[in-house]
Formats: sequence, C-alpha cells, structure tokens
Amino acid sequence: MRGTAANEAVVSQAATDAFRRGYAKAIGEKPIQRGKWVFDPRVMKLVRAEDYVPPHENHGLMVMSDRYMEGTISPVDGSDIGSRKKRRRHMLEHNLVDHDDYSPQWRANLHKQWEREADRERHEAMGRAIYEVTERNRRRK
Repeated sequence: MRGTAANEAVVSQAATDAFRRGYAKAIGEKPIQRGKWVFDPRVMKLVRAEDYVPPHENHGLMVMSDRYMEGTISPVDGSDIGSRKKRRRHMLEHNLVDHDDYSPQWRANLHKQWEREADRERHEAMGRAIYEVTERNRRRK
C-alpha cells in the first residue's frame, strides 16, 4: 500500500513492469485516451466533448397564447374565466384589479396601512380584555 494511507506523499511513480501488467489486465491493450468526455444519452456512451451535440429540448419552454388560461376558475364565485375576454369582464363586474397594476411604493404604503389597522384592532382587543377583567374583579368585591 502506498500514498496517504501509509503516511507517504502522493507522487507520480515510474511505470514499472508490475504496473504495466496490472494496467493491461484491468484496461486492456487500448492506448489511454485523454480529453474531455460527455455522456450522450442518445447513443448511451461517452463521446468527446467537442463532438457532443446536446439534444434539442423545447418541452420546458413557455408557449405564450390564450390557451394558458384554459380551465381557470374565479376564486370569487367559481365561474369560468378561461379566456382574456371572460377574465376582463369578470374583473369589471366584481370591481377587481391585478396586484401588478400598482407601483411597489403604492403597495408598500398599502401594507403599512394594513399594519396600522391590525395594530388598532389589537389595541382595541386588549382594551376590551382589560375592561372585562376589571369589571369581573369589581363585581366580585
């Protein structure tokens, strides 16, 4: 055993007769082929990288058409909004807008407003709870 397992430095060694016999037994008499290789699934073997042609795959590409909305239903009333025309009419009838219709600054201000309203509701709930506890304690006396 040689190398780091035997606390020896890993260095290149001269090709000895024992190495050549072992190499021929393991690899065969073919010469060593150096270079960059890529597995080609079409031929199920390694090919040189410069000869490799990747398969043309378009199954991951988005196809833009009206069909992307097919089968879409409204979360408001469950009606079919599977085309642009149906969706536009539905949005107008229910007074709806898309989130992206507004600027990021407008949306940030809206979120701040929602937080203020949530804080106010929390504050009112805490006030009611304190009032109920003090009333309960007052009745016990």
